[in-house]
Order: sequence, then C-alpha cells, then structure tokens
Amino acid sequence: MFEPIKENSFIDITTSGTNGKKYSCKVKEILGERLFALMPDDLNDSSDFIPGSKVKVTYSDRSAVYSFLSEIIVLKPGTPSILTLGRPANMVRIQRRNFVRLVARLKIFSNKIAGDNKDAEFFSATTSDISGGGLLFGCDTQLNVGETLEATIFIGQNQTISAVGRIVRVVEQSALSKYRYSVGLEFTDIKESERDKIIKYIFNQQRELRTKGLL
Repeated sequence: MFEPIKENSFIDITTSGTNGKKYSCKVKEILGERLFALMPDDLNDSSDFIPGSKVKVTYSDRSAVYSFLSEIIVLKPGTPSILTLGRPANMVRIQRRNFVRLVARLKIFSNKIAGDNKDAEFFSATTSDISGGGLLFGCDTQLNVGETLEATIFIGQNQTISAVGRIVRVVEQSALSKYRYSVGLEFTDIKESERDKIIKYIFNQQRELRTKGLL
C-alpha cells in the first residue's frame, strides 16, 4: 500500500493551502491502509492537521523520489505527537537520473559513517557538479565505493545543506589535477527541504547564466 516506504523511514509531510507547511517526520508503523508518523518535538500548532484534510507526502530512496496525497485521520497529542494518515493516492515516482545537474564549485565538509559509528576525522572537498540526487567532488582523502558519507555542503555565505550519501564512483586523477580523487556521491538520506534548497540553488544559478547569455 505504502511501498516503498518502510518503518523508521523519514518522510516530509506538506499541509494543504496557500501557506502549506512542511514537516520532517519518522514513520513509526504501517498497518494496512494506515501510516503512523512521529511528528517533530517542536510541533506547536496542530491546526494544520484537521481530520479529513489533505497532505502531500514525499519520500526518497537510492533510486527515486516518491510523492503522493493522503488524508489526515487523526493527530494524537503527545511527546512526540503521532499523526495517522490514510491510504495514498496519485503516487508519483521521479527517477534520480531526471534531476538537473549543475557544474558548480562548492565547499564540502564530510566524514565517513560505518554502521552506527561515525569517523570523527573530517575532510574537506570541492564539488565539480551537483543535483538533487547527488554530487561529484574532488578530494585528497582516499575513499572506496560503497562507503557512506555524512556531508555538509555550503551553497552560500549563510546557507548549508546536510545529507548522507553512498559513494558510487572513485577515480584517481592525474598528477596535474588539483585533487587526487574524483568521487561520485549519491544521496541516500536527505530531507526534502534540503533537496529543495539544492534544486532552488540550481534554478537560480541557471537563471543567472541565461541572463548573462552563458546558457
């Protein structure tokens, strides 16, 4: 019914209306036509969650981004509050390869994740390009395909993006290259609000390039 969403997955729930709000939630349980989501601890306004009203649910995995509409059944107050959603409707699947990729030089700070353990040693890198599904970066740190990284990406003076990704490609560069390795990272755990920042950044950069006649 809710495939491919599973228990303990993270989803984004956007309320309806012109001033719809987006909430990042964790799936507590799925029973038949019902999905139970743990709401953020700082949820102060429950007026957006009236039984019977519609919400948009977004979920992503390694291969695609999924979105569908659902109906609010009930919001049970607590710490955290639990939101019950009804069966999904109009599910849309967007392949990750459909994300627009932009050539961009952005700073990254990253570290490896192995199971539940994080490698405390951070390293810096610079992107070659970026999209809503992942990025390509250069670094001097030796990495391996299949490893998981936690990354902070700087897309402006005061704006960062946090994401977790899996390394899908490592290529050793020539001695003339600025960095020793070129690494492809595919996002595996990123909030849709963070992905939206990337997509907005790409859109704004492309608009600026078009204005200058460079695209």
